[in-house]
Amino acid sequence: MIIFLYGPDSYARKQREQFFRKEFEKKYSRLACGDFDASVPGTPEAFFIFAQSSSLFESKKLALLRGLDELLEDEAKQFAKDITPLVAHTDVTFLVTTSKKPSGPFAKFLKTAFKAEEFPLLEGKAWHAFVSREAEAHDASLSPDALSFLAEAYEGDSWRIVTELQKLSNAQDEQIQKADLAKFCIEISPEFFSLIRGLTGPGLRERMKALETLLDAQVEPAKIFSIAAYQDRSRLREMAHYDVLVKSGKLGYEEALLDLVL
Repeated sequence: MIIFLYGPDSYARKQREQFFRKEFEKKYSRLACGDFDASVPGTPEAFFIFAQSSSLFESKKLALLRGLDELLEDEAKQFAKDITPLVAHTDVTFLVTTSKKPSGPFAKFLKTAFKAEEFPLLEGKAWHAFVSREAEAHDASLSPDALSFLAEAYEGDSWRIVTELQKLSNAQDEQIQKADLAKFCIEISPEFFSLIRGLTGPGLRERMKALETLLDAQVEPAKIFSIAAYQDRSRLREMAHYDVLVKSGKLGYEEALLDLVL
């Protein structure tokens, strides 16, 4: 049985992944859970040993599988071929999480999945509702204008907004107002989003100027990258490719941004 969790909102995918794992552990032992990243050398072999081996203590197993969207084409084809008989004939639940909708050799598994859930980047009212829910969940008391300001400052970056809400919750003695946010190094210039949009403008000189201005303002390259990806959905696939390169250590976020601008 396969459960697919896919989409660019990695925070929401992680939360859902943890939900399924906890539900499984309520019925079975933690020892019956395996965690694998297909893009790490040696992982496929360990994954198949786990999936095929029998357990003296549990009749069911859960295999959490990441990294399928980072495999080379030949690797993906072989992995899909090897996993096919396991999906049909074992008592293993495969919990697969990817940043993109499964395609190529893995598309067939999406069609037959027991459950498939998509996690797109939130925007507009959905994003502000998410920020409001997370603020309440983390006991972070903010005035309405402070909450709106915070949502704008980290729009599209679920991990960062949750991290900042946790910091604010730990530091506050009373309700935080918009003017208080500067004390926590949370601030955003009026031209911030116009500069972000400038990164994909028609002229090279303008694109370079926008990037230089953002970096000179000491905005973290990771934040620029994340919000730029959110703002320009047409380049989401390209940005996802750069994100893989960054997370695998082949590029830094600043290098990825420069490459995109050029």
